Amino acid sequence: MAPTVSVPVQPTITAVTPSDDVIDPSAEPSDGELFDAASSLTDASCEATGDVWSFTGTLTNSDSEKHTFTVAVFIVKRSDGSDVAGKEVDITLEPGATAPVSVPNFHTGPRTGVECLSGVTVKGL
Repeated sequence: MAPTVSVPVQPTITAVTPSDDVIDPSAEPSDGELFDAASSLTDASCEATGDVWSFTGTLTNSDSEKHTFTVAVFIVKRSDGSDVAGKEVDITLEPGATAPVSVPNFHTGPRTGVECLSGVTVKGL
């Protein structure tokens, strides 16, 4: 007679009930929601004079709270997107304030085969 194998009964998988904190993608933004910094940096310009790269722009805090922004500037290789150089600066702005951003001479290197990318984030959010 063949031996008997005993296997415990496996629990039934039940559907997960969504919780109340699921974000509705169709909801309109309202006050008190996460502040989006993407539109805070305007007039961004990153150019090389000779082989020396500099960045300028204008930063605006359109929120109703004071924020510290981090402006990042990078030189990357066009061939593979790898970083060549980068610099970050922090700027604190009161609500509604605007300030110039300048990152002079942050990289020395040829213009060929590279591009300059910039972005802004808000610290603590």
